[in-house]
Amino acid sequence: MSNIGNLGVIVAIAVNTIFTLYLVPILLALFIPHKYSASAKVSNAPKFFSFAVVIPLYKEKYSNLEATVNSIIAQKYPKNKVKVYFVLEKEDKETYDAVKRGAEVLKENNISFLILVRNDKRRVGKADALNYALKHVNEDIFLVFDADNIVPNIYLEDLNAVFHKGYDATFAKVYRHNNSFHGKLLSLDTVLWYDIILYSLKKIAKGYVPLSGEGLAVKTEVLKKINGFPRVLTEDAMLALLLAKHNFKILYNGISIHEKAPRTLISHLKQRIRWFQGYYQCLKELFKNILKTNLKVFLGLLLAYLAPIAALATMISHSILITYWVSRILNIQTVVEIILSIYGGLIFYWSLGLLVLGNLFLILMFLYMLSDTPKETYAPYVFIMPLYWYLNGILALAALFLPRTWRKTER
Repeated sequence: MSNIGNLGVIVAIAVNTIFTLYLVPILLALFIPHKYSASAKVSNAPKFFSFAVVIPLYKEKYSNLEATVNSIIAQKYPKNKVKVYFVLEKEDKETYDAVKRGAEVLKENNISFLILVRNDKRRVGKADALNYALKHVNEDIFLVFDADNIVPNIYLEDLNAVFHKGYDATFAKVYRHNNSFHGKLLSLDTVLWYDIILYSLKKIAKGYVPLSGEGLAVKTEVLKKINGFPRVLTEDAMLALLLAKHNFKILYNGISIHEKAPRTLISHLKQRIRWFQGYYQCLKELFKNILKTNLKVFLGLLLAYLAPIAALATMISHSILITYWVSRILNIQTVVEIILSIYGGLIFYWSLGLLVLGNLFLILMFLYMLSDTPKETYAPYVFIMPLYWYLNGILALAALFLPRTWRKTER
């Protein structure tokens, strides 16, 4: 076999191994009771923690901000323990007008607020706005919301209980959805991520899994000790690694927050590319800290940060098999022979098993998770998910080559 052939075999084994590894937490989810441990209230709590509710905004209308403002007002928590920080960018007049309306509503409901305007045009991502707010925050807990967040009215009460239990950071499930076709697929993808993959990985990694920015709550003193949020495209995901390095405790609290999915398919694709580029950054940082990270934590974060690599590996494996079958049907023997020289024997049947049985398993897992839930009506879309994952593989490939810039999500 030529050197190119040998390299092809190595790539084929690597691709199948990554795909197979990514099925492990999904399989484990079948054997882990889905009970979230966070939400038990602390009766007669010795104190109410004070919350800085930080909302970074850029080019937002009040129609987008309104849901978040209403969610804050509806909280069953002492209003004198809540202060809202709006973080804006210089010369963003549309957002400033929206924030003024939101601030008036907060004032009418006796909730204090502060409007912060960044003058620095350099913007790597949301981390810049969050770190700017951190300089002004004195409250006990730094809580992050985005525009268009719909939050349960007991969320702050639940968080108060979590921090009384000794945790340093906690985050929620964030379901993204709208009535569009791509919105329903993204909604199903969030079920896979939060209810299946992360739920299993937290068992492997002692709770250290990538955090979600919406509803993320961290002790302010902890954030200041680690010098704030990392300046990467997915600052929430990388924050888990920083907290693990310093042995701060994380809790995936399982509370549900809802937000709108991207308005258009193009906006959705841009968001996904940004996430994948951010996870590549996380993966690089994880390996840089391999000797400083607990083995279980490393393995759990590795499986999570491998998400774009797994999507890419799946896309490559499926593409080769599809090319093989099309070539056989069209009797293009040269292509068939090249593929068999790389994907011959056990590798071929391994790849075929992942294509057929792997996708069948994921579809059945989805149908099981959706049964008797409000998302049960999404069941027909489950059968389209393999195509959606294939698209994610293409985006993961594109993310390797496109400029690494922050892309705003239009909702």
